Amino acid sequence: MKTVLDEKTNLNNGTLMPVFGLGVWRSSNTDAKNSVSQAIQHGYRMIDTARQYGNQFGVGRGIADGLTKTGLNRKDLFVTSKVFNGDQGYDSTLRGFEKR
Repeated sequence: MKTVLDEKTNLNNGTLMPVFGLGVWRSSNTDAKNSVSQAIQHGYRMIDTARQYGNQFGVGRGIADGLTKTGLNRKDLFVTSKVFNGDQGYDSTLRGFEKR
């Protein structure tokens, strides 16, 4: 049985993106880990995060845990992030990816 978690939209570049995902704003690292892992185990395939949330470690651990428990691969997920306003611009954005 298909659910909203299975629905995808076709982006202009041909990439299919899930239309429904889990956001982790205001989550601690512990909550992010647990939420992301459980979401993946329950069918979520998109995780939305950003560096400024400060919970990247928990999100990463949750992805690893959820993938291990489901037998999925990283390529099965669509992870979105936002560029911090202070990191806008080509070179600044590249440096921003390297920040923790």
